[in-house]
Amino acid sequence: MSLRDRHPASDPRKAMLYAAMAIGVSCLMRPSELLGSPQYPERALLRSQLHFYPSEDASSQGVTPSADKECPPLAKLSLNVSKTDQGRKGINKYIAAPFAVKALWEWCIIHGPWDAHGELFALPGPDGKRLLPAQFLKHIKDEMVATNRDPSLTLKAMRRGGASALAAAGASESVVASAGHWRAQSSQQHYLTDQAQRARAIAIAKALQPAKAQR
Repeated sequence: MSLRDRHPASDPRKAMLYAAMAIGVSCLMRPSELLGSPQYPERALLRSQLHFYPSEDASSQGVTPSADKECPPLAKLSLNVSKTDQGRKGINKYIAAPFAVKALWEWCIIHGPWDAHGELFALPGPDGKRLLPAQFLKHIKDEMVATNRDPSLTLKAMRRGGASALAAAGASESVVASAGHWRAQSSQQHYLTDQAQRARAIAIAKALQPAKAQR
């Protein structure tokens, strides 16, 4: 059974956790960028920071998640602050991998209505507050045990797993390094234009295509 099958849309909590894993891996996200941290809880992703676009051009009018609409090809996460955002101006992370966009789109529909939840956490915990990193990690470890895999990992596995998948699919070292915003790259890599960021997300989605990731 695939990871997607183990997290059906009929189970809202599992659908949310799958969306978190999908965007975490496809965007090579740091745990704090997705869920905040004990030191920076305000960095947890909010509903108002999620955007969807009907084409690969993010300058087009955004699409509001709805069950009667087709899943769009592009999503954007508007992060207020990231570890590599040295200017503290905020950065955008674009998602073009179909399985990740679809997972996030489906979760937003389940979590709706959109307008009423604009400032709520995009990934809430059982108490309605932000999903805690420890809660998310426990679920991932439980999944590893249930599927007979080694549960000895941390949430940094999202970045490592995403980078490994890109490399296995034939992505160049520069694409992998740029996708993860690794500091080893020149400083200009951290301040790419929006257009370059979108192009990178599309390149990543194409690079992942040969891997035939399970949805």
